Amino acid sequence: MQRNGDRLKLEFLLPLCVFAIALLFMVVSLKNYVFIKKSIPGDAFFPVVMSVFVMIFSGISFVKALGKPIKKDIHLEEFYPLLAVVAICAARLVIGFFPAILVVLILWFKLIERFSWKRTLAISVPFTAVMYLIFVVWIDIQFRSGLLGRLLGF
Repeated sequence: MQRNGDRLKLEFLLPLCVFAIALLFMVVSLKNYVFIKKSIPGDAFFPVVMSVFVMIFSGISFVKALGKPIKKDIHLEEFYPLLAVVAICAARLVIGFFPAILVVLILWFKLIERFSWKRTLAISVPFTAVMYLIFVVWIDIQFRSGLLGRLLGF
């Protein structure tokens, strides 16, 4: 059980941290990549747009926290989405972005949602394939292959 002051800090601190990370992501994207080149969106366009959306929604979350009653305790289930994002970010360094998404989706549907293997694979594999087709084939965004991919020559 936590004191009310700790929960109050978390309610305000989490949106501010997310806002700061999104701002950093936007600044790094604008610094290292082109936003628009020859009236066509450049490499920084999508990250900047996503950063702006994340900053808007974390600002809304911060404002909503001002009028929200304070919960007395925090459950681990509240952090599952954040842990999934951290798992994808960590796994992409080792196995690559799309395999990381596939692994995390399979783990999520099997362990947290308790889906059958058939349903888990029927959702995870097509979702990952569609993401790959959209970003790599259609939009032509190349993601790093990860340490394992580099060792195997991808």
